[in-house]
Amino acid sequence: MVRSNRRTVLTLALITSLVTACVSAPRTEVVTAQVKDECVVLLHGLNRSWRAMRTMAKALQEAG
Repeated sequence: MVRSNRRTVLTLALITSLVTACVSAPRTEVVTAQVKDECVVLLHGLNRSWRAMRTMAKALQEAG
């Protein structure tokens, strides 16, 4: 019985996190960059938002 309840709780937690991720509005920012041979693409993990990479993105932009 405990195992069944644990599975139900985990399933509900997974569904909740997926729905939350899908509901949040995507944020796109266009940044003017110099023409270079290198490019940086930042990808955040599952159930994270653009805020998770904000500090690193700002540091990379300032570094050129």
